[in-house]
Amino acid sequence: MVRASHGIRKGSWFFEVTVEEMPPETAARLGWQPAGAAGLRQVQLLVAQQEGHAMIFYKNGVSQGVAFENLFEGMYFPAISLYKSCTVSVNFGPHFKHPPKELKYQPMSDMGWGAVIEHTLADMLYHVETDVDGRRSPPGPC
Repeated sequence: MVRASHGIRKGSWFFEVTVEEMPPETAARLGWQPAGAAGLRQVQLLVAQQEGHAMIFYKNGVSQGVAFENLFEGMYFPAISLYKSCTVSVNFGPHFKHPPKELKYQPMSDMGWGAVIEHTLADMLYHVETDVDGRRSPPGPC
């Protein structure tokens, strides 16, 4: 399984997968993976559902209908799982072959900047919260 490095929490996001080669006896799973899903075998997880949130899949720009509704809160990552010799290519945007026409969305390529902004804000908050009377807190070597 391959998972993208950036995930989403809210909003409408889109990425495109093109099946390049799919010989008989092969398979491909395409979609979104919740953060941490691989390690939940022996852990009881309690998370809240987000009312009104849905996941919709498209094939060649045509909606295949709502696949999932009232999604659980958390990060969701683009993910692909291939079996045998299936070959795909992934396009995170911003230019797509078959974009959804009726949906206002952001390309997953924009999430790279979102991660940079989130990390910058976290760094700024850290420095603001650890500055006391003009010096670092806790005090340390200079």
